[in-house]
Amino acid sequence: MEHWNSVTSDTDMAIDSTAVCRLLNAIGRADHTTLANAVLELVNRYIAMADCGVMAFVAERNPRVVSVFSHTDDHQIFHCANNYARHLYQHDRIQLHLQSILPQQEIGQITVHRQTLRQIIDAELRRLYNDTMGVVDSMAITIKTGRREWITTSLCRHREQGLLTEDEIETILQLASLIATSVSSHCRLDTDGAGDYQTSVSDGIDQLCSLLTQRERQVILRILDGVTVEQIAGELGLKPTTVITYRSRAYEKLGISSRRELFSAVLRNRKGSSAWHPASIPDNSRHLNEPVYATSTSTDRSHQ
Repeated sequence: MEHWNSVTSDTDMAIDSTAVCRLLNAIGRADHTTLANAVLELVNRYIAMADCGVMAFVAERNPRVVSVFSHTDDHQIFHCANNYARHLYQHDRIQLHLQSILPQQEIGQITVHRQTLRQIIDAELRRLYNDTMGVVDSMAITIKTGRREWITTSLCRHREQGLLTEDEIETILQLASLIATSVSSHCRLDTDGAGDYQTSVSDGIDQLCSLLTQRERQVILRILDGVTVEQIAGELGLKPTTVITYRSRAYEKLGISSRRELFSAVLRNRKGSSAWHPASIPDNSRHLNEPVYATSTSTDRSHQ
């Protein structure tokens, strides 16, 4: 896996103004295709890429699909993105690498990763890229947007387009800052309210109890999202009985006995909680837990 840290906005590249205007106009659009389509159009003015996916991450949660678009099969790209967001992201070495380096980064820092098909080790993730999507190469542009939050924009290259050349990689690096800051601006607008909600409940759990283990936090955050025990088990690769055990342990540490009490406890520990009423909390998280790509491998080269 190749990666570049601290990508800046300095560029001597002449960027197509029409494509930039379309990208800026896509910011804040509530549908799930316009932003990714605009990113893909900008990149395709210079090099051929087939798919684009934008995903928002909050630590210890499933990623949220922000926008996806494909020049080959829109229905398929949504299916693949959701499949990735449900559980495959946990096997993505790019995201594992990001989780290790992001705590040391400043908010707003941009990182770019490249991963080819042969660098994907996990068999299921490899099948998704190779058999389902036909991807042979990909670039992931990530910007840190909060203490434990980041957004990844993935650009995928299909087998008929071949592997990226050094010049094409350099082109994406030149465009990375524009793309990352645009998707970050889009997510800050939080058109569906999902991002602000996830951040709020994550911060609420931090304030409630610092003694929860990682697994207990993962289970509790999903319970707050309205995810069922069976769904949590599937997402985390656990048995439902194991999820119930983690839930019970977390409840005991928090001094509560039910999901309703959990909501009340989080609300009591949130400043200005009057603006965040339980009725606004979703009963399920289908719109919160949808598709990001990114992946990894052995050879790292950092460009400061």
